[in-house]
Parts: sequence; C-alpha cells; structure tokens
Amino acid sequence: MVQTRNPFLSAVGARLRLGRAHYPLEVSVTVGTEVVDGKPFIRVWFRTSGCTYDRQGLCTMCNYGVGDRVAETVAEDIRVALRGVQPDGQSTVLVSPSGSMFDPREVPDEIRASILTAVAETEVGTVVCETRPETVSDESMREFAAAISPKAGVIELGLESADPWVLQWCVNKRLDPEEFRRAVEVCHRHGLRVLANVSLGTAFLPEGTAIRDAERAVRWAMECGADGCVVFPLHVREWTVLAWLWRHGWYQPPSLWSLVEVLQRLAEDYPGAVTPAWYFDYNAGLPQASAGMPILASPTTCPYCLERVVRGLDQYRDSADRAVLDKLVSTACSCREAWRAATAESGLDLREVARAYGELGASVMGREWWAIHGTQVVDELLEARREP
Repeated sequence: MVQTRNPFLSAVGARLRLGRAHYPLEVSVTVGTEVVDGKPFIRVWFRTSGCTYDRQGLCTMCNYGVGDRVAETVAEDIRVALRGVQPDGQSTVLVSPSGSMFDPREVPDEIRASILTAVAETEVGTVVCETRPETVSDESMREFAAAISPKAGVIELGLESADPWVLQWCVNKRLDPEEFRRAVEVCHRHGLRVLANVSLGTAFLPEGTAIRDAERAVRWAMECGADGCVVFPLHVREWTVLAWLWRHGWYQPPSLWSLVEVLQRLAEDYPGAVTPAWYFDYNAGLPQASAGMPILASPTTCPYCLERVVRGLDQYRDSADRAVLDKLVSTACSCREAWRAATAESGLDLREVARAYGELGASVMGREWWAIHGTQVVDELLEARREP
C-alpha cells in the first residue's frame, strides 16, 4: 500500500519553514572527513535548491537547508575540494546534495554527470550517493555505475520506518513497499550495494516504541534485499516539526542507550550489516551548520557516560564486534537505569499524539484554523491507528 501524505503535518511543516535562510551563493561545496574502520571517509556536500520533499512540507525531522540553485562550478569545486583532502584508493566518498542525488528537480542530469566524473577522477575506492527509492531507475543506476567504474558504488535509500502508520502520522513521508523492493533490485542489477537509512527517535513515539520501530524497519529492509542498514538517531534541526515539539516539551532526542539497544537486538541476525551513524553532529563547524540548518539538540547520555558510549559506538561501527556492545550494556550508571525504566513503560498512547497534534495545530496554524479542521484531523488519526 502506498502511504498517502499527511495534509495537516505538511501544512504545519511548510509554515514552520517560512523565513528560513537560504544558503549564501558563496557556499557551494563543503567537505568533512573522518576515519571509519581505519580508512578515510569523506563527506562532500553541495548546494542545491533543496529537497523536493522539504519544499512540500514533508518529513517532520528534516532540514538540510534550501538554496537558490546548483552552482555552475560545482563539479570543479568538488574536484578542488577532494584534492585538498588527498583521498586514496582506500577512501570512501559520500557525495550528497541537500536531498536526493538522482532527483532531476534537485540535481539536473548534466550536472550530476559532471559531478560523478569529477569524483571518479580522484583516487577513491568507493562512491556513495543518497536518494529516495522512487528516483532509482535502470537508466540512472546504469549511468552511475558506468561513471564511477571501476570504483565500488553504494546507494543509500531513505527509508526511516517500514510502518505505514508511523510514516504517515509521525514522519509524514510516503513509502510504497514495492517501490523500495524494486529500487533494491535495480541497484543490484547494476552491481551496486544498497544501504537503507533508518530513523531512531521518530516524532510522537515514546522511546520504547521508537526502538521497536527502528528494529522492525531494519528487519523489513533486510528482507527486501538491502545489503545493510544505517541507523540514525535523530537530532533536532531548526525549522522543523521536531524542533517545535522539542521547544514545547513534546519531544527529546533519543538516548544513545537506545541506539546501543537497537544494535544489540540486530547484531546476531545481521552481523556486520547494521551500523550506527550521526550519533554526534558531523557538520559542527562546517558552513552549512550556520547557513539554515543548525542543530538544536542531539542524542546523548549523561556527561559521565557520553565519551565512553560514543567511543564504543565508534568501535562497533568500525569492527562490528558484538563484544563492544556487550561491554557497553554492562555499564553501571544511573542514566542507563533511568533509560531502562523509561523504555519499559507502556507503548504509544494515541491520546498523547492527539494532544500534541492539537497544540501543534492551534499554535502553528492558528486556533481558528484548528477549531475548523481539528476534529477531522484527529478523527483521521484515530481511524488510521494500528499498533506500530
């Protein structure tokens, strides 16, 4: 079943993004580097007009910014930027716009071709691109594989959740399960690996429910043929529904203990295939962090545990060694006990979701608007409910 969009959350999301600053034209490309599994991992971001979903008010958690257009010099800018970090044959480069690499409304075909050529000319071993399942076609994947050959290619597909109710009423993102399966098959047909991006800490979900939702999404994606999954604990980004909920006491980022829990639940069934990402702010200090997409709050633990947990997540990301997770879960700390108690509470309370919708609608859309439309919104929410 294709998930339909949520008109209420779309209207709220669009209104909350009004007045958001555009990326300045001089910010064309930024590069961040880290070491993953002993090898360089390079993140290359380039400015576009922004995600197509973003412009429709979709995705309660996302704000990767908005710009005026792709710079005409972007391919050369990327070439120069990569030269500056001196990649080698062991390097992986993730080249990504503020949305989907293979959506021509965001990245025109000829510009994408020039970008891939620029990346392919560098001494990297693997090229990763992010996109949505519906933008994957035989033509686009054939062109991608040919452009980067003989380098390895990876496509990251945005999934977030595999639960239709969560996608429509909490994430506000459409998903056709058959479209996801088809996209995986197309990528494999052209020799490309597929990673599914899964969210942890989705809006309106209690933390225990969010843990179960992320676990189920990973299992579903792997059953659909994904080669692996990347679990993203959500940060609170400015100009989003999530930011409004956070400011008004309806949301907190997930604990990093929740991320450890998800990884541990999946480690035995999918050894080495499920990795964590974005458990800290990779973009801190980069230009786009202050150009329309600041992060307001992040997943964490108590100060006593934080460094230990982040270091353990780094080690697990690099090694997939279950002993690392076992060591983390044996940590004795009051914050872990508080997390355990909080996640053991009962599941999703639909009345709380309806209350949050009510406050969100009255505050953002106006009390008069909510008085007219609120009953219909809540009725549809209740009718659509099923256990996530």
